[in-house]
Amino acid sequence: MIVDQGLRHVLVDAVPELPAPPDRVAAVAARVQRGRRVTGSLATVAVAFVVAAVGLAIGVPRLGGPTPANPFALPVPEDACPTTPPQLPAEPADRPGQLVPTGAVRVALCQTAIQAEPSPAAQLLGTGVDSLVSLLNALPELPAGATWRCAQVGFRYASSLLFRYPDREPVLVQVDRNCQVAQVDGRTRAYSEPDPIERFEALYRGQLAAQVDPATVAAPECPQALATAAGPRDDISHGKGLNGQALPTELAAATFCRYFGSHLSVTSSARDGLAQLRDALNQTFGPDRPSTTCVTGPATVTDTVAVVDGTGDVVEFWLERRPCAVGIRTGWGAGILPTPDLLGRVDAALGGPPPA
Repeated sequence: MIVDQGLRHVLVDAVPELPAPPDRVAAVAARVQRGRRVTGSLATVAVAFVVAAVGLAIGVPRLGGPTPANPFALPVPEDACPTTPPQLPAEPADRPGQLVPTGAVRVALCQTAIQAEPSPAAQLLGTGVDSLVSLLNALPELPAGATWRCAQVGFRYASSLLFRYPDREPVLVQVDRNCQVAQVDGRTRAYSEPDPIERFEALYRGQLAAQVDPATVAAPECPQALATAAGPRDDISHGKGLNGQALPTELAAATFCRYFGSHLSVTSSARDGLAQLRDALNQTFGPDRPSTTCVTGPATVTDTVAVVDGTGDVVEFWLERRPCAVGIRTGWGAGILPTPDLLGRVDAALGGPPPA
């Protein structure tokens, strides 16, 4: 057995990523000024056994010239990413040695469409590349007699990581997220946590956020009525990043809203104390979150916390305060017990706890 993948991790990662524009940094800067809302949709989970997205390393053109001072400002050549999804070999194969040579200065995430649709533009990362190389090289060698055991998620894209060097040919690592393996040049390594693609996404989000002044990011607004049918907004559930954190990058602003029934009553916004708020939210809505069995019907008082990071992505956290203290977040379900630290921060922002 190579992989046992948890159902939550599988379903969260099945959310497709929207195609990135050619100049992603400029697009982010424009988006956060407008406070534009972006939503995603869930990919269809495949019924049949899925085997796709990994193959042997393929040849890619060498990108000549000196390494620029701002390496992630360069576009990824159109012919650098795979144009067709590679296939897994019939049996897993491995041999000793590291997966990726050290010294990479840039890495691109290539997403190759599995069905007949355009592939999104590659995302180019120039910060934290060494940490991604180290993650891949730390993966253990396969045991003798290993066989494929894969999940059945209908991913839209086959993922690969293209590492670029100033003094050698690029190296393409194929990553199969169904079978949780990374493969290059006859070497195959299994992973569980952290996911190399999630690690890339977290680093990439941080890179984008670093290009934007947090003060220019518009704070979320409180809707006049709570959209209980739609549920909390979550722009980044498919790209949580490190360790499954609900909020993988630093926050730019937060907005607190209190609803009696579904009607807005109290609002408050903040740009200070965001690091502590992010920690409190990650603790409550993280992988090891506590839960409650309190079920008493519809909430009479609901507090929401809407946060935005430097990329302009918004995540909402709903806290049903009366009659029970329960937290809800898209992709994580209900029944989450909020920590006293989080409840205290929400109450301080909204002028005190709600009436009993």
